Amino acid sequence: MIRDARVLEERFIPKEIRHREGQLKAVRDNLKPVLEGREARDTFLYGPPGTGKTCMARYLLDELSKQSSRVKTGYVNCFENSSRFRVLYEVVSQIGSLLSVHRKGTPTDEVLEKLRDLVEENRCVLILDEVDKLRETDVLYSLARTSGIGLVLIANKETALWHVDSRIKSSLRLMESIEFPEYSRDELVDILQDRVKWGLMPDSAREEQLERIAMLAEGDARLAIDSLRIAAERSEQEGEEEIRNEFIEDAVSKAKEEIDSDTLEKLNEDQLTLYRILKEEGELEAGSLHEKYKEKVEDPVVKRTVRKYLEKLERLGLIETEGKGRWRKYSMKD
Repeated sequence: MIRDARVLEERFIPKEIRHREGQLKAVRDNLKPVLEGREARDTFLYGPPGTGKTCMARYLLDELSKQSSRVKTGYVNCFENSSRFRVLYEVVSQIGSLLSVHRKGTPTDEVLEKLRDLVEENRCVLILDEVDKLRETDVLYSLARTSGIGLVLIANKETALWHVDSRIKSSLRLMESIEFPEYSRDELVDILQDRVKWGLMPDSAREEQLERIAMLAEGDARLAIDSLRIAAERSEQEGEEEIRNEFIEDAVSKAKEEIDSDTLEKLNEDQLTLYRILKEEGELEAGSLHEKYKEKVEDPVVKRTVRKYLEKLERLGLIETEGKGRWRKYSMKD
C-alpha cells in the first residue's frame, strides 16, 4: 500500500506548497535580493503548529540553493540548540567548515567571527525554527548585525519576540511578520490528496476517509499527515490494499500521542513531574504547585529553578499561566 514512506514523514518537502500562495510570494520576495548579491529582508513566520511554516521555509531554501551556488543556507531548531554558542556552531557547521571550530573549548565570539568570514563573499539565509525556545536570545542580535545574513524566524505565537531586549528589537525593526492561520478542512483534504498521490498506491484511500481525517485534525496538517501514515501502516500490516474506516479515529489518537510524546521526551524528570501534577490537578497557584512538587520528588530543586522549568513548559505550549507573582496560576493548555 505504501509506495514511498518518505512522503508521509514530517520532514518531507513537497513538490508544491498548497494553500499558502500569499505567504509564499511574500517570503520569496523578501529572499529574492540574495540572488542579486544583496541582503534578504528578515522575515518572521508565526501561526499554530501544523500550519506549514517550517515546510514552506525549507521549500524556499531548497529553491534558493538550486538557483544560485553562491547563496548559503542553514536551518537551526532553537529548541535543540537554545544557546548562543549552539546556534552559531550549527550555522557554521552547515554553511562552512568546522576544522577550526570545536564544540568544546572554542569561545563563542570566535565562532561568530568564523561565521562572518564565511558570509563575507556569499550571501546567507538562515531559518531559526522555534525561535521562542531560545534561552539566549542575544544570538538574534549577533546574527541580525552580521552583514550578509537574512533571517527567517519561526514561532507559534505573534508575541514570541515581544520580551526580547530592546537592542534585538531595534536590529529586527524592518522584519516583516507573516501569519499562517490554521488550514480549513477542504485545504487539509487537498494536502492529504497530494500525499496519497505521491506516497500510496492508487485507490488506497477514499475521499471520504481523507475528509474524516481532515475534520479530526482540526486545521493541523502535521496531525493530518501523521494520521494518514499511521492508518496506512496499520492497514498494510493487516494485509489490506486500502485504508480501513475503523482505523482512522485510532490513527488520529495515536498521531496526537506521538506528537505529545515528542515534546515530553525533551523534559527532565522534574519538568515531567510538574507537567503531570498540572495534568492531574487542572489548575494550581504557584505556591500550591510547588508544595505538591516537593511531595512527589526526593530531591526537589529550588523555587527559582521550578519557575524556569515552568517557563520552559509554557514555551513548549504544554501549559499556560495567568496572573503574576505569588498569585500566578498554572494550568494545562487546551
